[in-house]
Amino acid sequence: MGKLIRILREAFPGRPRRYWRYVSPRRHGVGMLLLALVLTATYGYWFFTNDARIRRSAERYLSKATGWHVHIRDAHFTLFGGLELRDLRAYLPGSKTEYPFLAASHVQMSHSPLRLLTGEGMEPTEIVCLSPVVTFEKEQLAYQGGAKDLLIAKQGATSRPHLEKLIPIRLREGKLQVVESKAASRPAEGGSRIIQSIPLSMSMLPRGEDIYEITFEDRSQKVVRQGSLTINVRTGETVGRATGYVPSLLGLWSVLPPEQQKWLEGYSISGGDFEVFARTGGGDDHFEVKLVDLAMTLPEDQGGFQLEGVTGRIIFRPEEIEVPELVGRLHQAPNARLKLKGSYKGYEKDSPYSLNLEIQDLDLPTNSPITGQVGQVLAKFLADYKASGRLTLGVALSRKAEQTDITGWAEPQGMALTYKYFPYRVDDVRGRIEFHDNKAFLKEITARHAQTRVRLRGEMEWVAGKQTYDIHIEGRDVGLDEELARAVPRTFEFVWNTIHPGGRTHAKVRVRRGVKDTQDIIDLELAPDGHASMRHAVFPYPVENIAGLVRISDNVATIEGVSGRRGPMRFTINGVIRDVHRKDCDVQVDIDIRDMPLDDTLQAALGGAVLKTYKSLHPAGSAQSATVKLRQSGGKPMTYDIAASLAGMSLCYDAFPYPFTDMSGQLEVQTDVFRLRHLSGRNAQSEITAEVLAQPVGQALGIELDASGRGVLLDKALYDAIPPAARRVWDMLAPVGRSDLHLKLRSDMPDQAPGVIDYRLVLHPQDMRMLYSGFPYPFDQVRGEVVITPGRTELKGMTAGAGDMSVWLDGLVLSGQEDRVELAVRAKNVPIDATLREAMPAEVQTVLKFFQNTGQLDLDLPSLQLAQVPLATTRPADDGGRPASPATAPASQPAEPLWSLKGGTITLRKARLDLDDAPRELSGKITGSIARRREGLELSAEMSLDHLTMLQRRLEKIHGKLTKQAASPLLRVDNLLASAQGGGRMAGFAEVLFVEPMQYGLSLYVEDMPLAQLFPPPAKEAAKGDPPQGMVSGNLQMTGSANQPRQALGTLQLSKAKLYKLPVLLGLLSSVYLSLPGDSAFTDGHVNYRLKDNLLIFDEIYLTGPALSLVGSGQMDTRTEKIRLTFLTGPPGRIPRLRSLADELMKLIHKELMEIEVTGKIDRPITRTVPLRSVDAFIRRVMQPEEKN
Repeated sequence: MGKLIRILREAFPGRPRRYWRYVSPRRHGVGMLLLALVLTATYGYWFFTNDARIRRSAERYLSKATGWHVHIRDAHFTLFGGLELRDLRAYLPGSKTEYPFLAASHVQMSHSPLRLLTGEGMEPTEIVCLSPVVTFEKEQLAYQGGAKDLLIAKQGATSRPHLEKLIPIRLREGKLQVVESKAASRPAEGGSRIIQSIPLSMSMLPRGEDIYEITFEDRSQKVVRQGSLTINVRTGETVGRATGYVPSLLGLWSVLPPEQQKWLEGYSISGGDFEVFARTGGGDDHFEVKLVDLAMTLPEDQGGFQLEGVTGRIIFRPEEIEVPELVGRLHQAPNARLKLKGSYKGYEKDSPYSLNLEIQDLDLPTNSPITGQVGQVLAKFLADYKASGRLTLGVALSRKAEQTDITGWAEPQGMALTYKYFPYRVDDVRGRIEFHDNKAFLKEITARHAQTRVRLRGEMEWVAGKQTYDIHIEGRDVGLDEELARAVPRTFEFVWNTIHPGGRTHAKVRVRRGVKDTQDIIDLELAPDGHASMRHAVFPYPVENIAGLVRISDNVATIEGVSGRRGPMRFTINGVIRDVHRKDCDVQVDIDIRDMPLDDTLQAALGGAVLKTYKSLHPAGSAQSATVKLRQSGGKPMTYDIAASLAGMSLCYDAFPYPFTDMSGQLEVQTDVFRLRHLSGRNAQSEITAEVLAQPVGQALGIELDASGRGVLLDKALYDAIPPAARRVWDMLAPVGRSDLHLKLRSDMPDQAPGVIDYRLVLHPQDMRMLYSGFPYPFDQVRGEVVITPGRTELKGMTAGAGDMSVWLDGLVLSGQEDRVELAVRAKNVPIDATLREAMPAEVQTVLKFFQNTGQLDLDLPSLQLAQVPLATTRPADDGGRPASPATAPASQPAEPLWSLKGGTITLRKARLDLDDAPRELSGKITGSIARRREGLELSAEMSLDHLTMLQRRLEKIHGKLTKQAASPLLRVDNLLASAQGGGRMAGFAEVLFVEPMQYGLSLYVEDMPLAQLFPPPAKEAAKGDPPQGMVSGNLQMTGSANQPRQALGTLQLSKAKLYKLPVLLGLLSSVYLSLPGDSAFTDGHVNYRLKDNLLIFDEIYLTGPALSLVGSGQMDTRTEKIRLTFLTGPPGRIPRLRSLADELMKLIHKELMEIEVTGKIDRPITRTVPLRSVDAFIRRVMQPEEKN
């Protein structure tokens, strides 16, 4: 646009400039008038608006309007900008401080210029103070002087300023400060000091003819504080509101009256927002503060709670402070909500008040202690109950004069408590606790512990610093656990530790203590309903399913019908225990028991001597019924008496470890004395009765046992049960079968020496078999009595038998370092067989082995003594009850047994002796003494045989003397005499050498013995009925050894005979017949022969008869029975004996002599007659018969 104008200007030519103008007189006059008017106006403007006049006018106006003393350093008038005032100072009348009430470096006052220019005076329309400072003197602040005195101050005693018109006033970016005269705080110094400075912006706007609305704000903080105030300047009524951040509000408190400041300072308010409402000068003067999310701390006497997030109202009145409701969180317990209601009757520290506090959701313990009286109550509560969890607490605080009363209540909301006088933790505590002054009341408190439900009620009181209480506790399904054990008061600790309860029970407890009581008085009632258990310390037998009632009051426990069980066992307890708080309490308790198992649990419950006895019994089964009486009084140890009925049980007593089954009887226990009475039972099929007594004797256990049995099986169980010394007797006798028995056993009793075992075992055998190791012959059907005592066994009237055999036995067995046996034995019809042989001593067996298994013998041994008796190899029946087979030989021993028999008799009947394959039957007696010494067998006996028969030979009245020295293996049979059945006699002696192999020697002499008796004919000859006739005399010496050929030398003299064959005696009643040449009989003869090994050598055979005589020699092989004989025959009576044959042969040469040879076998001889060609050769053959082999 500018560019366009310049172009147009250049396009049109301009008018030339004129340098002068013409002025008319009129116009000149008008101009002068106007100039005069301008000058007059200018002077008037200056007059009314010069700075000095404006300053004075402003000071007069402000002083008149406020009643203050106002001073302005400089003022400046602008027509359109208003008045500008510099360094304004306003002082309140009567001020004692050098600080002006209002000071502003720059004030803008809007006004009406026309009124000022016309001289009507100053009429401001608005006043703006920039950076003003408003100063209050602390000594002049009073509640009645409130906010209205900021504008309406006193100008004297009677007048007040009056504003014709209210004008707006604004204070921008100013500050409010409070000063204190040093004369008030420090009189010696004088002057004033600033004690508070608050940034502030304020507007005072008219809201009617007499009402100012004052608004203010402070933006110097992060949260703007602002407020409004309406003041009726005519009546003085003031209503105000303010909001902001609490720290900003605290700055305003300095302008409050001192009593209000002191009251607020007691609450340590901080943080949060506020809203203030004030009313003064009317009928309801008050100052109300509404707080939001602030922090404050109640005074100590009001609980000392540190609150956060507080919201509510406080109303200040001239003589009272009202708290309609404050709600906040506890700093010590952030989840807790506190409600506060009440009023204060004054502003002094000791002014009366009445407050109600309610704390919801208070979590205990708190983060930090709560102080004050409420804190003391809570601290006491925490100390006494170790509370944790949530609680709603209500407290009513009231103070009159100097006395503060506290009442209140508490409602646990699932708390956990552990009462220090009964430290049993309970959870989920609910209910109500009320307290008033020094009393607390429990109103139906409920709680639980695990599955236990608990109810509490009662009251507590603090009297003269001492706590008294009376509390009732009722529990359902109370767990009798370790926690409850630790909680039990010491008065019941002994009882608890004595019975060791467990499980659950119903319980009622009353705990009380009065002012004069030095300890708790506890009444306890337990009512288990079948879910409790216990284990008594004295008798720690665990029982279950306990039901009944136990009352404890005044330290007296009453047990009423308490029942329980363990497995099949049932029991009932009744009784009284006095002074339960003492270990030496008085006890009178009775226990009835049914069907108690005798098991490991019962064993673990026993103690002392009873335990030792129980273990030694190894019982099993159950006690059918029992009564236990527990007694204790006078500080003495507890005693107990047990009386039990036993049935169906089993025992195996260590002192007599013989298993008993199906036992019944009575058990009596008196403290440490243990008795089993009238026991009856079985072992296998055996009936057993017993009595047992056990009692402690020093460190040992005294035992008395009396047991009897009928038909007791003599098996391994019984063998293991009897004392070791008795087992030695058993091993000697090796009994098998059954027996009645009676055992009395005593050990370590008071009248005995320590470790001594006395016993008496009596056996009455029934169908028993016995095998005595000293004479290991099996005896069957044993009867009689065996009495076994330590070191001594008596056999009384013992009998045995088998078939026709009968045995009678009496005796004594002494056991010690060397066993000794004294027996008297009689036996009849004992068969001679292998069993008998094996039972005999080794030396006797050597002889008896030549006896055949036939015949019998009788024994009469009045005095049989043995020492070092070997034990039988056979043991009793095995565990299955099968009897062992009898022993057949003694066990191997380091030494042979020593024994002796005096005056004994052995009677043989039809015994058969087989020495050389020619059995001999004999009958008779052997009487004498025999002994087995350490050096060997010793024998001295007389033999008296009725007869000795071999084949058809029979000797009668055989006598001899048997002797053997102990140190020698040689047995001699001296003075051997015998008679033949048909006449004649025999004499001689014999020797037996007991070595390996056995050796023997025999020397016999025969005189006038019938030939047929000594040499019975062979069977064929006897069948012909023509026995040999004649008489024979002679002798025989023979030696031999077992299983070796015999050596013999014999001579026979024949007379009055009629022989066709030659008899030869080879041994005792052993002979052969040799065939002779010719058919005629011989009447006399003489035979000399020798037996060397298996070769029978005839040194001379000389026979003569009515028809023929012969002489010769020869030999026979006894094994093959081959013979070779050479004879020289001749006329009767003319043939000489061999010793004179050489002399007589030449005389007889002219006679008819004939040489005969006999060869072949004895039963088939071959006879051959040969001429006598050479006399020399014949003599040589005859004189040396052994060379003909």
